[in-house]
Amino acid sequence: MGGENVTFGRYDRKSSEKHFVRGWWTDLEDKKITKALAGDTVKFHVETKDIEDGRPVFMTLYDDDRRINQQEDSANDKIDLTNSSTGSRILFQNVSANKIVRTINLSNLETFFGEEQDKKLELFFACSYRSENADLPKQISDYLEVSQPEPLILYVCGYWNKSMPYAGSEWGEQYWGSSLKAGARKYFFNTTKELFINGAGTKFSSATDRFQSGKKIAEERFINHSSKFYKEVFQTKRKVMVISHSMGGAFAEGLIDVLKQKNVNIEKVVHLSPADVSGFRAGLPDKTFQIDIDWDPVLMYKNFNDAPNIGGIQSSALAKNPKDDEFGHMYTKEEDFVWKWFEDLEAMQFQLLNQESKIYTTPGSGMGYGGTSRTVLQINYSATNLKHNSTFLKVRKNSQIYFYDKKTGNYFTER
Repeated sequence: MGGENVTFGRYDRKSSEKHFVRGWWTDLEDKKITKALAGDTVKFHVETKDIEDGRPVFMTLYDDDRRINQQEDSANDKIDLTNSSTGSRILFQNVSANKIVRTINLSNLETFFGEEQDKKLELFFACSYRSENADLPKQISDYLEVSQPEPLILYVCGYWNKSMPYAGSEWGEQYWGSSLKAGARKYFFNTTKELFINGAGTKFSSATDRFQSGKKIAEERFINHSSKFYKEVFQTKRKVMVISHSMGGAFAEGLIDVLKQKNVNIEKVVHLSPADVSGFRAGLPDKTFQIDIDWDPVLMYKNFNDAPNIGGIQSSALAKNPKDDEFGHMYTKEEDFVWKWFEDLEAMQFQLLNQESKIYTTPGSGMGYGGTSRTVLQINYSATNLKHNSTFLKVRKNSQIYFYDKKTGNYFTER
């Protein structure tokens, strides 16, 4: 470095700062800012004095804990910046006309947020030139406060018709029951961010058609930067949970297909009473859950001769309608108990109890034909880790199917 004495270390408050005039944060339009969201792209500007063009200034990005606790190991709060093409660390920036401008994408900060009680970072640069060190901006109040964007729940409704008692009378927020939405918000980080999508299709539309419609909407919104969908889903790097109902399941998976390609952070997918389940597959099998209710007159017709589960799904449950009436399909988009079922399905585990041989006999026809017998091995389990003590008639968990035994209150599989 031509004999320059480049040093690193904590800010020396006695430094004369001959070469560092000021530093400040802006958005991409160069408007000064002091707040941003994780995932945003921002700029950091440095004004220098008496530094020749092309000279390097060493710059290290830190969280403010380094300033607050001078005895702390500063390496824990250092945020490495890397070249997006090569992956190599960027350690310095050359001066031009006594200015430096750095463009920074505020992604991949999850580790740092996890260590902060207030879930916020206060960012500044430690700068070094020759023997001079300076933390910029100079005022703590000008540091960039970075917070995580509020998570988003993306609701995708199914078929709706004003004249049908089992369907919603309109799409949007009114399609969904207030208690179900309240449970979803509480579960998903107490968020208040919601977006409602019409995934109904026509009454006799196929799952394939609705899947393609979901893809088309997501692709159109991705290039429409003025749309609310683009701003909330693609632009702001939120955690997203997708909740669908009935015919909206296929449409939702079409959306998810595009969201995956665009690296949207989808944390959970919950399909409630999905229709035409053999016509699409789960795009995120390990994050996807299916809840059905017994009995459901709509799906008895809509899913006649269909598969019981969405392709590829690993977690699903069939629960008994606690009201024991014909409105089960409506309840899975309205009632809070449905959300409690989901929480138990997600958390439940099975503990092995014992195994026993069971003999099943088919009676004869009474016309000279005798019955048949078969022996199966029944393996019994107790359900554990339940928050709401839900009982399911049938559960698929990690691709294994468990049946409920009403006599014992336990679950079993057969071989």
